[in-house]
Amino acid sequence: YNLERGYSKSTLKKTRDLLKEFFSYCEDDLPKNPMRKYKFYHDSVIIEKQKSLIPQKEAALEKIATEKGLNNTDCGCIIEISDDERLLAHLQLKSQTSLKAIHVFSDEEIQRIKNTIANGYRKPFRSRSGNEVLSGLYFPKQGSFFLFMLNSGIRAGEAVALKYSDFDFENRTVRIHETAVNTKIRNADGTATGQRNRTFTSPKTERSDALLHLNPEAIQIILSMKAQEPRGYDGYVVHSDYKPLAEKSLYQRFAKLLSGAGVQPCGLHALRHTHGTKLYEATRDLKFVCQQLRHSDPSFTAKTYVHQSDKRTREILSTFII
Repeated sequence: YNLERGYSKSTLKKTRDLLKEFFSYCEDDLPKNPMRKYKFYHDSVIIEKQKSLIPQKEAALEKIATEKGLNNTDCGCIIEISDDERLLAHLQLKSQTSLKAIHVFSDEEIQRIKNTIANGYRKPFRSRSGNEVLSGLYFPKQGSFFLFMLNSGIRAGEAVALKYSDFDFENRTVRIHETAVNTKIRNADGTATGQRNRTFTSPKTERSDALLHLNPEAIQIILSMKAQEPRGYDGYVVHSDYKPLAEKSLYQRFAKLLSGAGVQPCGLHALRHTHGTKLYEATRDLKFVCQQLRHSDPSFTAKTYVHQSDKRTREILSTFII
């Protein structure tokens, strides 16, 4: 219903999360939470719907403008404008009609990121005398953890919810059972207070709550991080004063890492896209990649997460002859 009325992706997600939370309180009286099997719309579906509503919005705006003009002239004419038309006129459709660019790191970019994490980077700045000089060495915070995300393909919300107790180091697995969610704190009348409440809830989908197998590199990174913690600490892997680090801080630190490495700025989800692409190039097994990314549909994995690299394209075409 909200999709048909042109609501934004964020509003649709809030509706879904609210219904999921609502039904979780009724699970004793229900066979199962009906929202568990709910599949959220892909960005392209939402954008296509909003694009189709733009002509209707423009018509509604024109109708409202005509009504105001007639009211000013006081000619006694009446134009009927429905509630749906008034709502549509206020929706910001044009600002939402673009898909986010998907970035997959090349081998060269990955190497530059690794070198920056290991050796640090310097920032250029202008001194008081007007000369351009370089700063001292900066070492990216949580640098090794970003490499863990690259090797595991987990989402940012799941990453900040991870605890050392979730890992089985002997069997090289991790249990993904929580994700961080930020919700607006609202007044009794429903208006936002400007503050946010941070909670941990079940992962994005039912399939996301799973035992994830890890490669040796990912396990070694977590073991190295745990060795630097106080003896007996078994809490959050990425933290500030032993409290879970906010995703916003993780995004900001990742942006600084990319800037220091001279790599195109992009979001943390690029690590997951790169993981899926590299895994497919190594295995050529779409079903396996779908399983590792914890998707329910291999076609979604193929369309959204598997991208052909320039290197792989050159390898294929070098032996392709007609």
